[in-house]
This record gives sequence, structure tokens and C-alpha cells, in this order.
Amino acid sequence: GLATADILVGDVNPSGKVVDTWAKSYDDYPSSETFNESSSYVNYTEDIFVGYRYFETLDPNYNKVNYPFGYGLSYTTFEIDPVEVSFDNENVNISATVTNTGDVSGREIVQVYFSAPQMGKNPDDPKLSKPAKELAAFDKTEMLEPGASETLEMSFPITDMSSYDDTGATGHKSAYVMEAGNYDIYVGNSIKDAGEQGVRDTYTLDETIVTEQLSEKLAPVQLPKRLLADGTYQEIETPPAF
Repeated sequence: GLATADILVGDVNPSGKVVDTWAKSYDDYPSSETFNESSSYVNYTEDIFVGYRYFETLDPNYNKVNYPFGYGLSYTTFEIDPVEVSFDNENVNISATVTNTGDVSGREIVQVYFSAPQMGKNPDDPKLSKPAKELAAFDKTEMLEPGASETLEMSFPITDMSSYDDTGATGHKSAYVMEAGNYDIYVGNSIKDAGEQGVRDTYTLDETIVTEQLSEKLAPVQLPKRLLADGTYQEIETPPAF
């Protein structure tokens, strides 16, 4: 209570960000259709499209969203510029300069997202359905006085942009793969802001590669279908239950 009062009267400048998407209605969450308190089993047909991954992919205009993932308020304003992205043999490297453009001191969080090549309908298109954007890295400034700047250095492994192929659609069953195509990098102070700022740079793969080969364990036995990025559902052949 005291912490909340300090923020409301302006003794403390908030700098947190929401860690989920706040939708306008409970019915806007995909799990609301399948969750049933009277059942002992829930079919999570939304599959990988959970939280912000669902809304970013299936509601790109934020018609169902009150507060997007990574959103937060402050008593001051910030500018994130310049932003530089580079690639080495193993990592995506991001440099972002944050300037306090307001009248009071505060802290800002810079968020880095990527988009992977999306599944298509043509034979040469990627085979896996993916979220429109995924969080890859983030960092927070120190307390910045009005007019002060700080440059944040962030990085994440290129292989973090892999997708899991559980059925062998890419020819690599039970493996993390990076499909051929463009991997766009976005930077902002929320997932929505990052998208509005546009693509900062692009990592391109000429051919699909396997980044980690695994083996199948505990495959679902009661999941009849799962959601795809275009809003349709893929029927699933499930193994016999034990």
C-alpha cells in the first residue's frame, strides 16, 4: 500500500512493464473456449500461441487489447535512438541509446523482438507456424536525469530464433530448426511500440538448418487440433493413450 501511494503522489517514478497482454474481455483469451472447471482435462488448442504470442499474431491491430505486452507508464518520456543491430557468427547484438526527454528522472526498459519466416501455402514456403513476434532480449537503464542518456548493449544467440518441429514438417522431426528466410529484428519499449518503430535489421538464412536434435517424449494423446498463425486449425494424429 505504501509503495502504491508513493507512485500515485509522484514520490517514486514507476518503471515496470506488464508481463502479459491485458485483453478487453476474458472471452478474448483463446483458452476461455476450452477451459472447463467440470473437466479434469483441458485441450490447449492454442498450442504455442499463448499470451502475447496469440494477440500479436491473431490480433495485429490490437482490437482486443487494452494493454500490450511490455507496456508501462512513467512520469517522464524517453527516446530510444539511435538503435544499431549487428550479427556475428553466434549472436544478434543490439545497441540502443535511451534519452530522458521529460522533466523528471526515471528509468526505461528497452525490449528486443524477432519475427521468423512464417508458414506458407506454397511448396517452397516455410513449413512451421510461428508467432508474429517473440521476445529475445531486454535491459533497463539506470536512473536518468532529464536530458541524460545511456546506451544499453544487449545480445542473444542466433539459435534462439529456432522453432521446434514436433511432427517432422521440415524433414527434421523432434528438432529445433531455423527455416530459410528472413528474421526481422524489432526494438522498442513494448511489443506494440517495437512494431510501430519498424524493422531495425534482418538476419537472412539461405537454407534451413537444425540447431538442436532431440527425441519425442510425452506427446499429447488427447489434443485433436491446434491453432495456426493464420487462424485456422491443424488436425493432429495422436498416439494411443497408455
